[in-house]
Amino acid sequence: MWVIKMKKIKFLIDEIKKVKTKPQLISFFKGITSLDAYCWAGIIIQENETATCVNKKIIGDLPSDKLEKILSNFPNKFSYRKLTEIEFIFREEIENSILVDDDLSGILLLPFHGAGNDFGYFVLGISKRGSNPVTRISEKLGWFWSIIVPYLYAAYDCAWKEDQVHITKRELECIRWASEGKTSWEISQILNISERTANFHISNYIQKTGSTNRQQAIAKCLLKGHLVL
Repeated sequence: MWVIKMKKIKFLIDEIKKVKTKPQLISFFKGITSLDAYCWAGIIIQENETATCVNKKIIGDLPSDKLEKILSNFPNKFSYRKLTEIEFIFREEIENSILVDDDLSGILLLPFHGAGNDFGYFVLGISKRGSNPVTRISEKLGWFWSIIVPYLYAAYDCAWKEDQVHITKRELECIRWASEGKTSWEISQILNISERTANFHISNYIQKTGSTNRQQAIAKCLLKGHLVL
């Protein structure tokens, strides 16, 4: 059983790494529902833009309207950054039965932290057709999906945000040399630009990718496939 689980994890990670566009990401989530009798799957991304404004995205094969209403019944758990560990909502806990699919036995939510201010949940609707007893689902699936979720976020970061900003050729050149350990002055000499201009391009890349520093920008550049190491 352990070997089978690890093979499935490797298969899913390999498939996630192929995701480069929004349609591919959404298609991947739809494919999850055919794995182990899941009703639906996706991620909720919350970006804390200001102290009072949270931008929310619901991505994947999720019943957005129903899910929003269901989670609103648990404000102490599912408001911004409140959920810090794996949570399972049993069907019986959902007050309005109209919101619940006939085949749904519960909802698994697995929190994750992304880049910058990104925070969110991986959401999985568990079908009654699943072979595991409901009382063990949270424990078993939580372990399984906690390995995969970081790769899902990386795919989202690449596919969903790629077309929102334009990264210039010069910005990529500067961040690539920075990934080689070059200082801004060394980059300026290599590219025949001023040190101030090199810093300008690197700062632009940091800002456009929502990074907090040069190291995080380099890591994101690697995840996006912009670096050849």
